[in-house]
Amino acid sequence: MKRAQHLVLVAAVLVPASVFAIAAWWNRAEVLREGSDAMARSAAVLHEHAAKVFDTAELILTQAEQHVGGWSRRRSPRPASAIT
Repeated sequence: MKRAQHLVLVAAVLVPASVFAIAAWWNRAEVLREGSDAMARSAAVLHEHAAKVFDTAELILTQAEQHVGGWSRRRSPRPASAIT
């Protein structure tokens, strides 16, 4: 009888502990997978943003070059007071 009580006591501790450990392991795997997915999405968004920033910079430089390219090189630059 005492041995049966001991086995029930051990099972009462081990079964919930085992269920908790398995649930914690599964939850950790889910959290890591979700974190990895979130990082991949963030990297894709940052990549797209950086590409748009470089495209915008290239467009600005091209337009500035076209604007400045129309000026004669022999002509003296305008004074700063004439720019405003």
